[in-house]
Amino acid sequence: MNPTFNRRPVSYQEARSSIQSFVRPVRETEELPIEKALSRVLSEDVVSPVNVPEANNSAMDGYAMKFSDLAADGSGTLRLAGESFAGHPFTGRLEPGECIRIMTGAEVPDCCDTVIQQELTRVDGSLVSFAAGVGRGGNVRLRGEELRRGCPAIPAGTRLTPAWIGLTATLGLRTVRVYRRPRVAILSTGDELTDPGQPLGKGRIYDANSFSIAALAQRAGAEIAMRKIVRDDPKELLQALEEAIEADVILTSGGVSVGAADFTRFVAAQKGEIFNWEVPMRPGRPMAVGVVAGRLLFCLPGNPVAAAVTFLEFARGAIRKTGGELGDADPPCLTATAEGRFKKRPGRYEMQRGIFRIDEKGRAVVKSTGMQSSAMLTSMCRGNCIVWLDKDRGAVEPGEQVLVQPFFGLLDS
Repeated sequence: MNPTFNRRPVSYQEARSSIQSFVRPVRETEELPIEKALSRVLSEDVVSPVNVPEANNSAMDGYAMKFSDLAADGSGTLRLAGESFAGHPFTGRLEPGECIRIMTGAEVPDCCDTVIQQELTRVDGSLVSFAAGVGRGGNVRLRGEELRRGCPAIPAGTRLTPAWIGLTATLGLRTVRVYRRPRVAILSTGDELTDPGQPLGKGRIYDANSFSIAALAQRAGAEIAMRKIVRDDPKELLQALEEAIEADVILTSGGVSVGAADFTRFVAAQKGEIFNWEVPMRPGRPMAVGVVAGRLLFCLPGNPVAAAVTFLEFARGAIRKTGGELGDADPPCLTATAEGRFKKRPGRYEMQRGIFRIDEKGRAVVKSTGMQSSAMLTSMCRGNCIVWLDKDRGAVEPGEQVLVQPFFGLLDS
């Protein structure tokens, strides 16, 4: 028989906060070309080496002039003196009463302060007439209005999205310095487990957890240092844990309930500290968290949905923070209207799988994926969100408001 852990009830928020306090971010860095830096985390501030834009330029196809050559309402007629294209600026001299043809992105000469879009003009030979309605400075992007040379452009701890990569290129930078990816070890426990691709013996099942958890960890920015099936044997599990401490974060699945073959929690306690928490939640109640040799350890449940959901709610943010990210670790949430009934009883947090959409009236609505068994991965496949129901809440009736955690925020790095 396994010894009994007297687990202390804690709230969902208390557990998440405590986990974040145990995170130890990586310190090693590397320099990467920007085309290989997507989803990596900056280890130092990026300071702009240039002004963005470097010179005043036009936001429109139209005509550039000195506004004082027009009437106060922007109307008037000027003589065309030249043109300015992107990459080929106007180099002549502009006399009073003259304007130039200019294209979007082209440099606005210092002698001009306003651009009027071509739709508000009428051209007759070399004369250009302007309608009223544009004020001084219109349609001119000013030098350095987005970023000034020497000013911080991207803070350290930022995960580089496509937009950040584009901004880095705008600054003329070819490389960035980033933290190395956090290394994650994954141990999937159980005598019944068989690696996919192998013959399935009687009483056996294929191991899904190590693959789904590995994919989730990679989405969170990690690299997989180890993935291993471990039998229900305390000695084998202890040896596997000793190997796993080479990683930054250790994830196990299975063996954390109260069955005769559930050894994970107790074996892990021999190598470190297991926090005797019990979060009243469904799915995932058997989850345990600890620290082994300074590494965060997440003992996830064996049922595949419970393993995935507890990873998303607790381990995902810790891995991102371990990788140096300084953003908000809380799962993104929004409010939606229930389209159907969600069964629930008060006394526990529930993370049900749902299908979220925007209806024909522009409202955010959500319905259940159906059966909520923690063994049925199809409920994750069919759904696109977690419907997050607070501990004290009972059943949800159609038309009531619920919190939704969309997968597009949880599963994207």
